[in-house]
Amino acid sequence: MLQSESNQVTETKPVETDWRGLYKLGAFTALILIVLAPAEIIVGLLPGAERASASTVTVVDWFSLFHDNWFLGLRNLGLLNLVAAALLVPTILAVYSALRLATCIKLITAHLRNERFCDGYLHSVFESGHLTAILRRLKELSGTRLIDTNAD
Repeated sequence: MLQSESNQVTETKPVETDWRGLYKLGAFTALILIVLAPAEIIVGLLPGAERASASTVTVVDWFSLFHDNWFLGLRNLGLLNLVAAALLVPTILAVYSALRLATCIKLITAHLRNERFCDGYLHSVFESGHLTAILRRLKELSGTRLIDTNAD
């Protein structure tokens, strides 16, 4: 074996570590959403909130509400709901990216269990190319790479 071949190291670097920032952002926004739900209840209990939700029907009512209390006017328009919806985007993306690898593993498990009940099932799945596609995607998600430590 050549000296340069012995310096090559097979290193597994999961692609999931590249997503760590998104996971942290998703966790942070999820925590904010947990705090935001009780905050909306508290804002709804503020003095004048019942006036904002019960009697605001016409444009004149809306303008008078904004003039009297701009925050309750925005709250009645759904300001906190809009903020919550915007915060859901990174949370959902983080959950989706975390479940990609698990989905491939669940598909393989389901195919292996179906073989137990239907002889030849795994052979037909392999011939259709579905199992090969799952394994190829699993390899992409696991991110196995050869890294040359002597790369110039």
